[in-house]
Amino acid sequence: MADILMADKIKVGLLGFGFMGKTHYNNLAQNDNVEIISISTKELDDDALPKDVEIYEDAKELLNKSNIDAAIISLPTFLHKEIAIYAAEKKKHVFVEKPMALNLSDCREIENSAIQNDVKLFVGHVLRFWPSYMQAKHFIDNNVDNFGKTKMMRLLRYSNLPGWAQWFTDSDKSGGVLFDLSIHDIDYAIWVFGEMPKEVFCQIQKVEVNNAKKIVQVPAITGTTLVFRQGIAYCEASWAAKDAFPFTAKAEIVGETGIMQFGSKSETPIKVYSNLQAEGMDPYLSDGYNNEMTSFIDSILKNKPTAISGADGKNAIAICEAARLSALKHRVVKLKEVL
Repeated sequence: MADILMADKIKVGLLGFGFMGKTHYNNLAQNDNVEIISISTKELDDDALPKDVEIYEDAKELLNKSNIDAAIISLPTFLHKEIAIYAAEKKKHVFVEKPMALNLSDCREIENSAIQNDVKLFVGHVLRFWPSYMQAKHFIDNNVDNFGKTKMMRLLRYSNLPGWAQWFTDSDKSGGVLFDLSIHDIDYAIWVFGEMPKEVFCQIQKVEVNNAKKIVQVPAITGTTLVFRQGIAYCEASWAAKDAFPFTAKAEIVGETGIMQFGSKSETPIKVYSNLQAEGMDPYLSDGYNNEMTSFIDSILKNKPTAISGADGKNAIAICEAARLSALKHRVVKLKEVL
């Protein structure tokens, strides 16, 4: 990799321009340290495409022809491995959306490619940058109000089935609700406990959905229990919410002397019940997606390790694989069975 001077702007290409691609574009466009050079998308008639960047229909063509330092991969999950490795081989720093890939073997290949080609690899587990979730972690790590060690977590995430692409209904391409939605909270639990769980138990329920006038069974509801050395976490997620039901994400964390409750909405205070009193903390006023992208760019500019590494992305997938095996076998799975 050519050295990037602190005064230089990071030249970026966005691979994929769907919901997340547009989100990252809007944040990067406001970053003074970034120059957006190119975008790849199959939707060439998308009115939202900017007029002042190179447009490619094929992601690999962009990586071959566009003069960029970093690739932001927001493509469908089943394309992550192929394009992330291709980008690393082209000596581009890689930001890849979660889930990193659909199995542990593919994650290892992505991670190894980044190491071999000496490029940064950042996996987009955004809850580590979401204001209320960040502040709760800070509260725990600094033992505010003598909250003590985390003993139990309950993490909930309800959403409609993503309607912007039919591939979500194919679990071989999306991983279903476990790999696509619940993985947010699984990664957060790892981060808070600071370790991998010993055991995993999971149940998955399917629901019928109409996909291109064809009724298909989609793994859309999941409940996963993670057993750590010092406590437990329960992660539940659903794609079965109807259109009228708003996206909902909530968390409850039980410490040795108190309980904390919060959610994903920035205007909702974090409630802390400890030492026989209740208090509300206003969460940090910032945007999680912007925070994570700023961190990725900063890691390139300052040549420092990424905040969410390939190993972190790989760990979340390992737990999802254990959870999927648990649901299939109807039993508790020790994590070492999938590693």
